[in-house]
Amino acid sequence: MAAPATTTTDAFVPPSISSDTDTPTVTTTRRLVKPKSKPQIALVPQTMPRTNKPLLNAVIIDPRIGFVLSLCVILLLTSLTVWCHHFWLSKESFQFWNMTATHVATPRTWETYDGSKATSVPPMALFLYRLFCASVVLWTTAIIVSSPEGLSIKVTLDQQVTVYGLKRLSTFSMISWNFEGVYFVCAAFCHLRYLASPMLARVAWVFFEISCTISLLVFVIVRAVLIPAARRANLVKTVKQLNSWLPWTVHNVNVTMMIGE
Repeated sequence: MAAPATTTTDAFVPPSISSDTDTPTVTTTRRLVKPKSKPQIALVPQTMPRTNKPLLNAVIIDPRIGFVLSLCVILLLTSLTVWCHHFWLSKESFQFWNMTATHVATPRTWETYDGSKATSVPPMALFLYRLFCASVVLWTTAIIVSSPEGLSIKVTLDQQVTVYGLKRLSTFSMISWNFEGVYFVCAAFCHLRYLASPMLARVAWVFFEISCTISLLVFVIVRAVLIPAARRANLVKTVKQLNSWLPWTVHNVNVTMMIGE
């Protein structure tokens, strides 16, 4: 077997002086230095291990900031809706400024094959339905705000926050839920002669279209994204809390009421 390769280097040795008159002599010695081994390079790149923790990179934000961000999203939808009604529709179409309280308060009708018109529901039934939906929203909101238990949210893997009172309205779900309540109140007022006005009808129209879209968004995100992610992360308490009757009402009945409307 061949001996390992070695290299030689010159090492400096301090001069030795025998007396004050002696001339210093410098000597050098040669020593063997073993070469360093080269580091091994992995041929297969190392990948990050897959994680089943959706809250790993979660960031905590103040409830007021969350409220403002959620409100900005809804206000953006409101602006786009009004812009589409005012500028996008043609002059022959039913535009934003043509809306009156009569259009909101009158149930939808269809023309049958013999030329007669069929009404979907009586006007009083539509009025009572809107009052019922508005009462459900206001009732659940009052219970949520006045609850002494608060809402516990696991925001990171090792940290949990609890919000009470009006701060519970800072979530996007509660903002969209109360937007529906505002719509049903405006739509119910359009049935009353002394409270109805064209501007109220236009507000109800915009709120109706926004409530339809965000209620469907909340329903899909909660049922298809948040709850499955919480189950994969083994957040049993979070899943149980989302399926309790109050959150279940906010995240499921919202779509049902808008479909009925």
